[in-house]
Amino acid sequence: MKPVYILYGTETYNSEGLAQRTADLLEAEGWAVDVIDMDDLEPEELSAMDIVLIITSTFGEGDP
Repeated sequence: MKPVYILYGTETYNSEGLAQRTADLLEAEGWAVDVIDMDDLEPEELSAMDIVLIITSTFGEGDP
């Protein structure tokens, strides 16, 4: 089974927490999961990822 990559972008750590909870649920169902902060990812790495979930959030008045 191909791994699921969960990429998150966060300022207040809400997205990081959601990414980890999502990973826990997927792992409980037998999926291999890798959770990655988008700050630690080089754009060219995306082409090697088959299954990607991206979790981000806004803060304040909806500012990205």
